[in-house]
Amino acid sequence: MALPDPHLRPVRPGGSEQASFPSLAELALLLPQYEMEQVIGVGGMGAIYKARHRALGRSVAIKVLPQESSDQPEEIERFIKEARAMAKLKHPQIVTVFDFGQTAQRHLYLVMEFVDGLDLHRRIRFRELNTERIFSIVDQLCDALQFAHAQGVIHRDIKPANILISSDWRVKVVDFGLAREISLQGAGQEVEYGTPDYTSPERLILGAAVDHRADIYALGVLIHEMFTGHTTTAAQPEDGALLPGGVAAVIARCTAEDPDQRFGSAMEVKTALFSPAPSTRTVVRVAGSSCAAAMKKTTLAARAAAFLRGFRARR
Repeated sequence: MALPDPHLRPVRPGGSEQASFPSLAELALLLPQYEMEQVIGVGGMGAIYKARHRALGRSVAIKVLPQESSDQPEEIERFIKEARAMAKLKHPQIVTVFDFGQTAQRHLYLVMEFVDGLDLHRRIRFRELNTERIFSIVDQLCDALQFAHAQGVIHRDIKPANILISSDWRVKVVDFGLAREISLQGAGQEVEYGTPDYTSPERLILGAAVDHRADIYALGVLIHEMFTGHTTTAAQPEDGALLPGGVAAVIARCTAEDPDQRFGSAMEVKTALFSPAPSTRTVVRVAGSSCAAAMKKTTLAARAAAFLRGFRARR
């Protein structure tokens, strides 16, 4: 929703004080090549503005970090890392980055493709998902992660708020602020940042090796949440009845505590979900109990495979 006054500054949710984000009028002066339209989101990591490039007539989303971030070297490094990681990932299911820089007032900013839609968090909360839509989202998300991982980039913060869903139900992955190149994994000497419910166990261990399977863990949590409305850590006894046949075993393997017990790639997750007869490789033991019983229900999986074929034909 647009601010009622273009001179008012965006405020962080729940904050009593105004953050050092520029108002629409101020940002229009700082970035005159863009016509500022509205503030579309404010969070702890920045404010998002919708704008239009005056020369190209293209709608864009501009992410602006708090002004105090420019005084913190680690924040500047994280911002540059996000911009570069996203710029190298040119894929239909990953938001395109057009530009990044710093304003005359020292605000760090990132210019991205504007997505007309809602994030997955709100799609879940508004109960807009059904089985067909969930399988479509997972299909596209697996493609995006497979591509990013193949380019040597781990997202490290996969969660519903970072998955945009357009009005025609196309997935766009955003916010690579925690991204890291796979070649740099294994030498970390600090505990990782992230969102607790979607953070894999190894990321919480000082100095532990973290690779692309951390994203696989978060993917499993997302799948569970889309079907049940709960993350795996907040799972309810009745959630099992809401999971289609075979899906419980896929989730269990994605979220295995030991990374070696997880799927080796996003494409393996996709194959397991959409195969008419999931292989026994998706059967794992979690907390001493087997998920093998869930694998017996393959009817839904067959329907999912048929849906996937039809979905690809429409793309």
